[in-house]
Amino acid sequence: MNVIFTQYEFVKDSRGRLLKFCEGISRQDFLKEHENFGGRSIQFLLIHVANVYEFYLKNFIEGNGFPSNDNYLIDKIYLAKNHYTKINKIVDSFIERYKDNIELSISGKIPNYNFDLQTTPLQIFTHTVTHEFHHKGQILSMSRLLGYKPIDTDIIHFT
Repeated sequence: MNVIFTQYEFVKDSRGRLLKFCEGISRQDFLKEHENFGGRSIQFLLIHVANVYEFYLKNFIEGNGFPSNDNYLIDKIYLAKNHYTKINKIVDSFIERYKDNIELSISGKIPNYNFDLQTTPLQIFTHTVTHEFHHKGQILSMSRLLGYKPIDTDIIHFT
């Protein structure tokens, strides 16, 4: 089994626990914008994370990684969960394409910055995963501020 595929299975398990936790958050709290988090909501961050996966991974598979702006209309947790099914297929395609060449030098355009990025599949994959975990921590912090008791979403967890 490919180590990146296995690593992504750990990520999906952790994300699954986060999404299940978010099912218990009221729709009002799910959409509530937090001043201390740049005016972002839990909903926004979940979709932002998915969009970053889509942008980077599709950019280096197809050369076109622009997610739909309609994604931010996903206003219920079950819609966000469904959206991650699509993201998982993109990640699977990326892993399948580069599984034997994770340190291959690849390049892709970053249009918003008019920049050509020279990188490796391993670096792109690592970037998207660590980006997700960064925002997952913010989501759990937001939930605590809203009065919820956050759960353990670490890869190695004790609950």
